[in-house]
Amino acid sequence: MKNITQTFQLFNWGELNDRIKPGLIEIARDTFYEAIENQDLGDEINGFILTQLNLAKSNGAVSAKTLGELVGLKAEWSLSNAQGDGVAIYGTINSKDAPDLPWGEITTAKLVRNSWGIHYTHQNCFEVTCYADDLEIPAAEVQAVALWDALRDVCNATERYGYNVIDDYVSDDAIISNMESLGDVFHSDGQIYTSTVVLL
Repeated sequence: MKNITQTFQLFNWGELNDRIKPGLIEIARDTFYEAIENQDLGDEINGFILTQLNLAKSNGAVSAKTLGELVGLKAEWSLSNAQGDGVAIYGTINSKDAPDLPWGEITTAKLVRNSWGIHYTHQNCFEVTCYADDLEIPAAEVQAVALWDALRDVCNATERYGYNVIDDYVSDDAIISNMESLGDVFHSDGQIYTSTVVLL
């Protein structure tokens, strides 16, 4: 048997050289961005959509199941700053469940994926069919156009909100706060100390 002892000098974030910190923040930003949980961001997005549709029922982040139960919609999103990214909503929504929208005489709206929605996810990826009770309202009717525009506005606002959540998560302040909370774990070059055991 052979015992090996290594000694390291470890530093906290405040003790590191200021010249290396910007590079470490950028490395951490990439790591933080990759670590954003789809479920967590999805729940934030669902909660924001609910706020846009019915402020009275909103209570922060909600699951996809809860959004469906409360207003009959499902949200899909892609927020990676790429062309075709955004937020789209699908399903059947009733005026009583989303009173903050401009319904007019419309009682129900069905949001169905269109051809854009096969490859993209944004506010133009769904068609809206409107009904007053069981009677279909032509898409060109002023009230149908107003409702469709309002639903697209919900998607646009939710997209902006989602990007703000991501930006806050990977901001310099958030990263520095996280680094400061780690304590004495940094080598002098900024690498984080880890102990590993290799079994052969």
